[in-house]
Amino acid sequence: MEALRALKLLDINSGSGSSMDNFFHERAIELNGELYFQANNGIHGTELWKTDGTPAGTVMVLDANAGSSGSAFSDAVVLGGSIYYAGGASGTSLWKTDGTAGGTQFIQSFQIIRDLVAYNGRVYFSAGINNTGEELWRYTPATNTAALFKDLNGASGASLPCNFIVVGASLYFTANTSTGWEWWKSNGTASGTQLAVDINPSGNGVLTSYESINVAIIGNEFFFRATDGSTGFQLWKSDGTAVGTQRISNFTQSVDPSMGLPVLNGKVHYTNFEQAFFWAYDPVLGSNQVSNYPSNYGFIFEGNSLKVDDKMVYTAVDSVFGIELRVADGSVGGQRMIQETDLLNNFTTSTQQRFNTILGSVGNKVLFSNLRTHSDTKYPLFFVDLSQLSGCKPPSIIERVCIDNSTAHILWNRPSEADLYELRFRQKNTSSWQISQENGSFAKYSGLLPNTVYELQIRSSCAGGWSQWSQVFEFNSWDLSGFNSIHIIGERALDANTMQIYWQRSSLIINAQFRYRPIGTTNWTTVGNSNGYRRLN
Repeated sequence: MEALRALKLLDINSGSGSSMDNFFHERAIELNGELYFQANNGIHGTELWKTDGTPAGTVMVLDANAGSSGSAFSDAVVLGGSIYYAGGASGTSLWKTDGTAGGTQFIQSFQIIRDLVAYNGRVYFSAGINNTGEELWRYTPATNTAALFKDLNGASGASLPCNFIVVGASLYFTANTSTGWEWWKSNGTASGTQLAVDINPSGNGVLTSYESINVAIIGNEFFFRATDGSTGFQLWKSDGTAVGTQRISNFTQSVDPSMGLPVLNGKVHYTNFEQAFFWAYDPVLGSNQVSNYPSNYGFIFEGNSLKVDDKMVYTAVDSVFGIELRVADGSVGGQRMIQETDLLNNFTTSTQQRFNTILGSVGNKVLFSNLRTHSDTKYPLFFVDLSQLSGCKPPSIIERVCIDNSTAHILWNRPSEADLYELRFRQKNTSSWQISQENGSFAKYSGLLPNTVYELQIRSSCAGGWSQWSQVFEFNSWDLSGFNSIHIIGERALDANTMQIYWQRSSLIINAQFRYRPIGTTNWTTVGNSNGYRRLN
């Protein structure tokens, strides 16, 4: 298996339409080896779907809102062989499903419902009904009933419970009451649902307003960002008691809320806006020290990092590759690029930016996308197998640019360890390969037969050893696209002063014009041709 592969499971919404939105990684949930998610096939609207990883096993569970309007699927939680979720036409009803159409049932409607959590055989959530404010509710499967569990604020306003977590034998959540935004604790009884600790007696301790926060859990302690009103937002820990709630960090700037609190090697990792590497808190030793996990990500937004066992997968930028997927194993110097996924510097090429967004993982396999923009919902999906990163890898992304009907340029991605490449190509359905070696990651083929399909394979040399051959890449010697705009494929440096820009040829474009300038200068140099590439000196 190659380290990086692009796979399409099923075209749910055939044609140019997109079936999934950019909240896929937040709303998808697994039950009995199948993944449940919301999708739109262009006919029934957005509805609940599931997949077992095969095209035949990727199906719509139920058309809950008949017609093209669709229904919602969010805030899902698994309990007792069923998924409970907020759904329906308005997204404000409680539903459950066992994965079958007959086993997908409406339970109760609300004005608002969110933040579902399973605890002690029941589902707890935040909800509001009949203009009574958003409070703590509970659903009991044995009686199939949902009821207000506790009104934390009485008549003084909604408490807005959120950030539910289960630690040990207790349920914790944040709520806004007369003591401000603080942690609450429940043992599953109304009388046992109480304020856990008042971190900031003079105001808000955990939140400043309703929001989701990052929480790490180790044993019977949980770790979070909070303020006591005098030291700014720092890293805190709690076991649910006042004496067991303590501040850990003492940054001059607040702990960064966007970086998460990954637990790696049994330690909680945290950072602020200035640190190049995460700090690590060891709960066994009670010690803090700088780790070897980078925190200087390329962009700070959800989906730019993921913890897999004791590895951290993240996005970061350099001056050669731009923003690419990287991995750190926690050792000194143990950071490396996984593999080039864009054939151009996607950080400085603003008109063609793509950003790797990490969606999740199954075992050692990390699923990620390659977005044209942060909010683009039509994106290719890739996976990388972290257990197969070692060793010499062949290129896995190969592109062809037609120059004329007998000449083509081939570009490919650069595996981190590669220092030489070997190419072999032949006409399809023939047996004789033509072989050449290249120091760079592009090659020119001349004398091709017009309108002929060729097969191509590439392998890498790493410190004198050859990788396996890549998968077979097929290309037509003269096959133009029908785009009416320029699509830049890649850029490759010939030397320190010369760059070649490649774009996808189109039958609709008879010429192309480019302008370029060094960053920080104002004078443009304008060039143009219709060849599919241009050398910039």
